[in-house]
Order: sequence, then structure tokens, then C-alpha cells
Amino acid sequence: MFIRASAKGGGLVVALAVTVGSATAADWSIAAKSGESIDLFPVYGVANCRSMLTAKPEVEVLQDVPSVTLSVREDEVKPVKFNCPNKVKGGVVVVTVGQVEKPLEGEIVFRVLFQGRQGKHQAGHKLKVSLFPAPAPKPQ
Repeated sequence: MFIRASAKGGGLVVALAVTVGSATAADWSIAAKSGESIDLFPVYGVANCRSMLTAKPEVEVLQDVPSVTLSVREDEVKPVKFNCPNKVKGGVVVVTVGQVEKPLEGEIVFRVLFQGRQGKHQAGHKLKVSLFPAPAPKPQ
């Protein structure tokens, strides 16, 4: 999501880029076992390679799959999409799988919510998941 603000007469032009990596809205698919956590993608908001975020990004789940939670781990991330040389304040969307008793497939619909200097922003996503029980420990 891109937000642009400009002032006429030679004023400063600010472009806020709120992004969630290089993917599009219907592009994520994972396979995971009980107890696993997977880093899905980085989230950040930048202008001139500086963070524009004023709060930690959050995830709002609109459609879920049993045993799966989504969260944002606050972290310094590198906005490679904008060729920024340094990491900025942001986060990583993390998928955590709870106890899975039998194989399960489904789709999660969620949005990442951002609070920046220019207000609130959001980006919607779909995540296809294939879940599997963890293998039983082998007796010794």
C-alpha cells in the first residue's frame, strides 16, 4: 500500500510505503506440523528508508483455521523492496500451529494493521494451510 503526500511550491514530498514483503494477496501457502512456528513475511512502513510506524503492526484474523494463530513479532527488518541499506523498525508475521490430531487443510483470511505518522493502514491476505500431526516419538 502506498500513500503519497506532497506540498506545492517546492515543499517536501513524502511517500509512505506500507508493505508486507513481495507477495500479493492470494499467494501464501504453507505446510506445517503440530508445534511449529513459521516466519511468514516482514512488515514495515518506510519513507526515505526511515520507519514511519508509530506502533507495532498487528494481525486481525477474519477467517481462521483451528489450531493456527497469527501474530507479529516486533523486529528490525530490511526493506529490500526499496533498496534501503539499513534495517528499520517493523516486524515479522508469524504463524504458530497448535496441536493437530489429523491432517487438515484450510484457508486463513487476515489483515495486517499499521499505525503510521500519516494514520492507520491495512493490507489484506489469504494463507492456505496444510496441517499435519507431529510424528510420535520413537521408543528407545
